[in-house]
Amino acid sequence: MSILVVAEHDNAELKPATLNTLGAAEQLAGHGGGEIHLLVIGAGCRAVAEAAAKIPCVAKVLVSDGAEYEHRIAENVAPLIVRLAPNYGYVLAAATTSGKNVLPRAAALLDVQQVSDICSRSPTSQASSPPIPSCVRSTPATRWQRCARTTPSS
Repeated sequence: MSILVVAEHDNAELKPATLNTLGAAEQLAGHGGGEIHLLVIGAGCRAVAEAAAKIPCVAKVLVSDGAEYEHRIAENVAPLIVRLAPNYGYVLAAATTSGKNVLPRAAALLDVQQVSDICSRSPTSQASSPPIPSCVRSTPATRWQRCARTTPSS
């Protein structure tokens, strides 16, 4: 399945933390994670989306541009991520204040476990801590910074 990365930005330009998160997504994609899609949420954030589309590892940019997303308040952003999550094996966000605020809410709404503060993943699903981005994962034992599975474990 594909990987959804939630972009960190200021409605004008991407933050470096997004590039770190994309690096983690590339590692996951290399282990069968599929394509990387970047979600840009904001108000007047078209320039961010255009810049994101030029990043080589990003296969698709999704944009949610509206006044309710101007400050990317977790209560507004988490439900959007929840609506998109079923289409992805992983949902990642940077381990920043924003990522640490949004993904736990999304994980709770999805009724899945969040796994946090991971800096690498081996082919045997062993993870080491910290730091990289935030993620929601579809199978057990895989972690990334701010990581939660999109489907409950059995």
